[in-house]
Amino acid sequence: MKIPNKINDCNSLFELYFDQEEMRWVQWMNTVPKYVVNKEDTFLALSIPTIDTIRLSEISRSLMMNNKHILLIGPTGTGKSLTLNKLLRSDFDNDDWSYFALGFSA
Repeated sequence: MKIPNKINDCNSLFELYFDQEEMRWVQWMNTVPKYVVNKEDTFLALSIPTIDTIRLSEISRSLMMNNKHILLIGPTGTGKSLTLNKLLRSDFDNDDWSYFALGFSA
């Protein structure tokens, strides 16, 4: 598949996801449903998806599904733990998978 020079407002290949089912390039933000704030949730319960958290979640899911190890690095407060814990709870807490969360902090 040809790598596009530019799609819509994307300036980098890192802003795009290749959809293998449709065989086309898609912006990461278009791979998830539009976020709607639940008025009942507290501020701490909010987890608003960004291009970075969407990309991190999908790449982590792909690596885990292919039995690869993951090491997330980055500055404190960028959503690494939150994104990964959300992914583990939603996709890997079932009859086939289980996880044990350990918290590390600076």
